Amino acid sequence: MSQQPRPEPPEPQEPPPHPAEPLQIETPVINMQDLEHVANSKTRVSNKGVRVEPHIDDIDEVIDAIEEFEKSIKNQPPS
Repeated sequence: MSQQPRPEPPEPQEPPPHPAEPLQIETPVINMQDLEHVANSKTRVSNKGVRVEPHIDDIDEVIDAIEEFEKSIKNQPPS
């Protein structure tokens, strides 16, 4: 059984380019400090006496949603 001649190997090509370097994004630094603001007792804002109370428009819908959620939890088989 005679061996067939092997094809010649391809000529070496230029090495592949280096993988892309991580993208460097120039992001300006923004100083959020108000340089004109002078903090003192005259410019300080007081929230003394401010009272925030939560308000729910339709409590019945909230209660129904809670009940449905509880039922769905109870009906799930244990994992």
